[in-house]
Amino acid sequence: MKEDLVFKSLQWEKPPSGFVKLNIDAGVCHDGGGTVGGLVRGCAEEWQSLFWVDSIPLLIT
Repeated sequence: MKEDLVFKSLQWEKPPSGFVKLNIDAGVCHDGGGTVGGLVRGCAEEWQSLFWVDSIPLLIT
C-alpha cells in the first residue's frame, strides 16, 4: 500500500511577551562523533544566547 506524503512548511513562531524559546539541533558525524547547537531567542526575535559543540564522542549502548 502506498502512503500519501504530506509536506508541511514550518516557520519559527515567537514566544509570548516575557518568554524566550530554546531551539536545539544535533547530528551524527561519519566518524562516530556528534555535534550539537542551539540558540535562545526572545519575543522580539533577537538572539540572546547561542551555543555550538563539535566533535563530541557519542556513547551508544
